[in-house]
Amino acid sequence: VREQMAQEIVFLKQVSNDYENMRQENLRLKDMNREQDQTLEELGQQLSWYKLSLDNLKDESTTGRVWEKDAEVASCKICAKEFNIARRKHHCRNCGGIFCDKCSDNKMELPSSANKVRVCDNCYHFLLERNSKM
Repeated sequence: VREQMAQEIVFLKQVSNDYENMRQENLRLKDMNREQDQTLEELGQQLSWYKLSLDNLKDESTTGRVWEKDAEVASCKICAKEFNIARRKHHCRNCGGIFCDKCSDNKMELPSSANKVRVCDNCYHFLLERNSKM
């Protein structure tokens, strides 16, 4: 009986040691996981920053133009109709000019945007012609 109890004590000490080793390994893995999560978060922030920088560079390289200021434009650059409550101003996302809805109701994909965006009639026809030659 004594020998059996001694064997059980040895066995329980081994189980206790195994448990402690597993607990230490678990803590080590949790720390590693926490560090990897933090690294992924930092990489995600850098990726977002680089994506914004790239979008800004695309905008600058594709248009090279500055958006016209609303306050400086009183009429549509194509049809020359004056803006009012019923005739609103719209920016062309390609040239930056201000146009009425009728003269800027076209939608196209531009290198600077993932979705189709508003472009004026002039840019629409120019871009269609340019894209058809590619």
